[in-house]
Amino acid sequence: MLALLCGSLTISFSSAFSHPARLPSEPPTQIISRSRTASFQTKVDLSEFAVRDVSALQDWAYNYGVQQMDGFELTSDDGLDVYPRTNVDAPAGSSVLYVPANLFLTSYSAREEFGVQQEAEKLIGALAGSDQFPLFYLFLKVLNEYNLGEESPWYPWLSSLPRVFN
Repeated sequence: MLALLCGSLTISFSSAFSHPARLPSEPPTQIISRSRTASFQTKVDLSEFAVRDVSALQDWAYNYGVQQMDGFELTSDDGLDVYPRTNVDAPAGSSVLYVPANLFLTSYSAREEFGVQQEAEKLIGALAGSDQFPLFYLFLKVLNEYNLGEESPWYPWLSSLPRVFN
């Protein structure tokens, strides 16, 4: 188990390297919606001011085993930037979120899923060096899931990501 300290709060992760980061091929048999509305589209809207679908992310995370302490919430002050917080006092070092290993996207699991891409590795190695291979496999995984649109089990996560970074 890995724990990430964020200020005085701790986010716990199960072993990210013991299982590939693939979600079950079928969604859970009983989808539990913790929000009132969920909007989906065929592909993730990548426009700069697209609304981040955080409520669908929370339902998705819950259905795939993410556990959170009472009082944990994702919130926004401007509708664009989303951040975690607790609305209760938590002792220093408290775990506020548990994320199962199958929800980790790793370059190792992406490479296992797609197999070694020899031609791409040859080109990337010549242009940027072999240390860029892990980034390539993660990028390949994200692009593949984006291409699947709503058919991707990762769709709610992708739809919740920010569109602009600074």
